Amino acid sequence: MASTSAYAGGQDEVQLHCSGDNDSNGLVALDCTPATPEKPANQSCQSLKSTDDPGVSSLIALLGLVPAPGSSVGVTCRPL
Repeated sequence: MASTSAYAGGQDEVQLHCSGDNDSNGLVALDCTPATPEKPANQSCQSLKSTDDPGVSSLIALLGLVPAPGSSVGVTCRPL
């Protein structure tokens, strides 16, 4: 069975440039910043959260991913 993204897209998407790993289901993308001309968007996510957020850090730990210290993550993402 093929993996599909958990997020189908919408008007409130946040365009992000993410340089870290992401999980195969599109729940999170690591090491993200808002897209700029120098670092164009490569993920479209529902939100951008700090790794300091307890809910986000718990999710990342459950997925077995390791973000850069003090970084931000895109939540519920799809690659562009």
